[in-house]
Amino acid sequence: MSSGHTNIVKKIFKAARARFIKGQWRRRVFYLSHDYPGEITLTREGARFDLLKTSLQLDSCAFILEGYGILRELSSLKAAKFSVSEKLFLIDMGGIVLNPTTAEELFIIHEIFVRGAYNFDLPDRCVAIDIGMNVGIASLFFASRSTVDKVFAFEPLRPTFQQAKVNFGLNKSLSDKIQAVNYGLGDQSGELTVDYDYSNKGQIGVRGTTFVRSTLQQVEKQLIVIREASLEVKRILSQHAGQVFILKVDCEGSEYPILQDLFRHGLLSRFRMVFIEWHEQGPEPLITLLRESGFVTFYQWSSSRAGMIYAAR
Repeated sequence: MSSGHTNIVKKIFKAARARFIKGQWRRRVFYLSHDYPGEITLTREGARFDLLKTSLQLDSCAFILEGYGILRELSSLKAAKFSVSEKLFLIDMGGIVLNPTTAEELFIIHEIFVRGAYNFDLPDRCVAIDIGMNVGIASLFFASRSTVDKVFAFEPLRPTFQQAKVNFGLNKSLSDKIQAVNYGLGDQSGELTVDYDYSNKGQIGVRGTTFVRSTLQQVEKQLIVIREASLEVKRILSQHAGQVFILKVDCEGSEYPILQDLFRHGLLSRFRMVFIEWHEQGPEPLITLLRESGFVTFYQWSSSRAGMIYAAR
């Protein structure tokens, strides 16, 4: 029998065996144990992960199973360490300790620490503004840089903000540099109610679940507060007069009105570097504003719907 036929038979046999395993996540453990022999073992209450050197119950490790491929890549980094403390799954990325609770957060960790989304030489003695803080991973990354004196972070969704506070609590020496608030920024102040799904919180902003590309798990309503971006940024600039500022914007479509508001009030040119994740409308409207504010820009497409813009003056 050829190797091709042998592989087909193995796949059929594996699928047949999986049919007798009850429960979606137990089946996922079964499949992963075949894809990565010796790394994962199905137990009575959950799974044993050789990579993590621990056993976890299924109700606390479902997202780990979903993002296991990313975990394996993170484990290849010498700086990465995994542990379980007081039922919290922790990843130590070279001194930054994080408590991911969804597969999406594992992706964000990979994006920042492996792909280096914000790993640029920053100006000496600078202040970072993080619009769209999410669970605080980027804010902690900026705070870990010796050249960053202060990070101002904005996150409008309450459950997401609370998870950021957990991560900040794990990094006291860094979080002392972070001033985080539970409201978002826009081109005008107001309140609105949006659809929210915790498992996909990194893809949710003022347009609710519109930009979510993954399967929705449990949708609920969340009230969010928005404040005018130009007023908030002016306040921060005045408090730290004479310092260099960098700006990170990742807020699921709100980047367009936010940058227009900052440009309208002559504030974009106050930043030395800008990092933006753009969505749906493409990078061109944002690049136009940045170039008119004196920036040199570089952008990339991660898909037809989103990508990154990097700008410097």
